[in-house]
Amino acid sequence: MSCMRVDYCRSSSVMPQKNRAPSKRSTVKGRVHSRQARNCRPALPEHSQNTRDMAGKSFAFGDKAALLQRAVVVGSGMPLGKFAEYEFIGHYDNIVHAVMNGDFDAGILKDIMAYNWNGKGIRILYSSPELPAYNITASRHVDDALLARLRDAFLSLDENNPAHVPIIKAVDKKYDGFAPTGDAEYDIVRELIKPFDNRP
Repeated sequence: MSCMRVDYCRSSSVMPQKNRAPSKRSTVKGRVHSRQARNCRPALPEHSQNTRDMAGKSFAFGDKAALLQRAVVVGSGMPLGKFAEYEFIGHYDNIVHAVMNGDFDAGILKDIMAYNWNGKGIRILYSSPELPAYNITASRHVDDALLARLRDAFLSLDENNPAHVPIIKAVDKKYDGFAPTGDAEYDIVRELIKPFDNRP
């Protein structure tokens, strides 16, 4: 019996350097409210004028494994070494409440949460480029025909079909479906995380 390896991965975890042969191939990406991409935004105090105002302040990140969060902040013009301190405190809900309560001076938010809170005690002065969503990947050992069948199976899932909904939500409760993707779409991710990539 043959077997294959299929993973559900965050954007940065499947990205080899561009001159390396990929060990995994992206097939489909998640879709939330029909959107196929997202961005991240540093949330600053309302009186802030630019991202450099974060120098000497405390900053809240979410998951330590979420390298893109740090990459977005560095890309905004704020090196991590300029913070007085920064910590990883989990979910975006924790971050926005920590900033609103004054536990941290600033923090990173995903786009939808940034829209909801902008002007209500925080200010958004920078947005990352559109970033592709988490994706379903298959190992490079999966042949092209099987990879195509895997992709088609995910793309055929319909949020309006009650039988399909549990399958979609089993991957992520926020998802309403899947969209096709490929390696080239993640070039923007490679570019953002390049300052953190010390691999040979």
